[in-house]
Amino acid sequence: MGISCVQLNILSMLSKQSKTNKQLMSISSQREMIACRVTNLMANDVDSSVDPRVKLLEYQDRQLDMQQKSLETELNALSANLENLQKLKEENLKAVPKLSL
Repeated sequence: MGISCVQLNILSMLSKQSKTNKQLMSISSQREMIACRVTNLMANDVDSSVDPRVKLLEYQDRQLDMQQKSLETELNALSANLENLQKLKEENLKAVPKLSL
């Protein structure tokens, strides 16, 4: 999953609002690293059904999957909130009487 401009804007907005730095990490690249490790273990004829390293990597992959789903849910909620704020802003701008100079 790539990072879109909207996602980066939301991250930036949240960082400014909370006055904290947010770290951007790529779950997909972490999952690729896990896949490479599993592939390397398999190339060394490791029995994947009993090797604790494979079990650990599978566990890490499941954790990243749950984390990704959680982040996607949060992103959807933030995107909806951002859209609502933009609509509210537009409505307020329309309601403000225009000054005649």
